[in-house]
Amino acid sequence: STIHCPSVMTLILIFFSVSETFTVSVKSPVSVQRGHTAILPCWLTSSQNAEDMEVRWYQGSDEYDTPALLYKEKAFDYSSQKASFAGRVSFGLKEETSGGLQAGDVSLKLEKATIEDIGTYTCYVSSSVAYSSASVTVMKDDNKVNLSCQSDGWYPKPELSWSDNKTALTPANVMFSRISAGFYSVHSWVLIMLKLLYALYNTTKICISNRVLGAACVNIIKTFIIQNHIFKIFSFLTFLSSNTAASSSIGSIQALW
Repeated sequence: STIHCPSVMTLILIFFSVSETFTVSVKSPVSVQRGHTAILPCWLTSSQNAEDMEVRWYQGSDEYDTPALLYKEKAFDYSSQKASFAGRVSFGLKEETSGGLQAGDVSLKLEKATIEDIGTYTCYVSSSVAYSSASVTVMKDDNKVNLSCQSDGWYPKPELSWSDNKTALTPANVMFSRISAGFYSVHSWVLIMLKLLYALYNTTKICISNRVLGAACVNIIKTFIIQNHIFKIFSFLTFLSSNTAASSSIGSIQALW
């Protein structure tokens, strides 16, 4: 009888096909605060080099053609990117020592998170001979809320501070801008643990001051409505300075997501 052996070429093709198969793994869910950065972990379990593969991240189940991020032919393709993700997405690292694309890490870095970013994302990776996908759920972080304050009509440039009547609170951000007639507008926000908010809402205070107008301080008032952890608190800023030239200003404090 005759024994037929596979040719060398057949063996090479079989080996190539097996070596190119891969599986995508993810870590889900991921929690993020509004305005912060989230890393959506996604990687090839075989740690294969993904530089020559196509990587597509898209939100929801029907937005494959309008991805948040599309990488192919060793470059980002923005031609079909969903507009709301423009300038806010790139590749991230699932951990500092992951090795990036060369080690199969195709994690998505999502910056300046918004409420619209909440939802399910698909990490879809394909090569010329195989593909794999998995989903990551992005959730809002209910453990903290942002207390935000904005006040206009200051000159010269004011100083701003948060406190809980016992210690100073470090704001996440303080931004100044020039408005009409050269006056300053100031906007700041601070993160507070939700479980502490109920204890602090009567004592948390924000003060804005400068050398001409003196100080304007406001306490977060007791009565407000909480619904799904999204609420707004409005109050007048009362000038404590005796300077008669000081004009009253309306400030708003709001806690969102």
